[in-house]
Amino acid sequence: MFVTIQYRLGGHGFLSPDAIEEKSAPDAGLLDVRAATEWVQRNIRTFGGDPSKITIWGGSAGGGAAANQLIMYGAQPSPPFRAAIAEYPWISLSGEALTNAIDAPYEIGYAQGLYAYGDFDYGPAVDGRIIQDLPSRELEAGNFAKVPLITDHTTFEGAGFSNYFSTDQFEALATAFSEAGLPVYEMIFIAGTQIHGASATFLNSPAPLTQDSGLAAEMQDYWISFVKTMDPNGGKNDSSGVQRQMWPRH
Repeated sequence: MFVTIQYRLGGHGFLSPDAIEEKSAPDAGLLDVRAATEWVQRNIRTFGGDPSKITIWGGSAGGGAAANQLIMYGAQPSPPFRAAIAEYPWISLSGEALTNAIDAPYEIGYAQGLYAYGDFDYGPAVDGRIIQDLPSRELEAGNFAKVPLITDHTTFEGAGFSNYFSTDQFEALATAFSEAGLPVYEMIFIAGTQIHGASATFLNSPAPLTQDSGLAAEMQDYWISFVKTMDPNGGKNDSSGVQRQMWPRH
């Protein structure tokens, strides 16, 4: 069973805590996601679902929203979900590629009074209550929801967005979960076009590209198995009949 939700983005969802009125909520977009997830947990049984088996799943900004649900309120012991999939939640580059990609455009853009990477100025902020500290610090301190996680990124996601994360930081995210004794499955996507969000095509269509239709079916089976069993290897060729390789933990 699949449920989609809506949540506020941009300034409506992520104004800085210093910029909003006293009665308004910081990180409102994350609160929207949490409220929607709690609604699903309360009501999904009416539609034939199991409220104890909810997996949150998002890509790009949605992947970032899913990742931030893990650290909300300093990590609640019983969040309204049992597993998470955070797909390409940030732009991922190696340190060298990151430096090369951003230094020159920033210098040129700022010199002309321009921001080099579009209108991605609003995002989750540390407000001391909903998001109590930087995600990197919360992860290092073990302050995150202890649930199984899948996170992925492409080999080179380009320079189209802000809030850059390096490959090393993805490794740190996966390592924090592993050290907490949780299963975490990391994927670096190198098939087809290597650009931010490219892997989504393989999960939305049975044959996005003729030469990669087998990979698409295999990926869909991994995701279905993870949602059903909290282990991408848990199901047996759930939908496609394609023989899958064992996906090792990080």
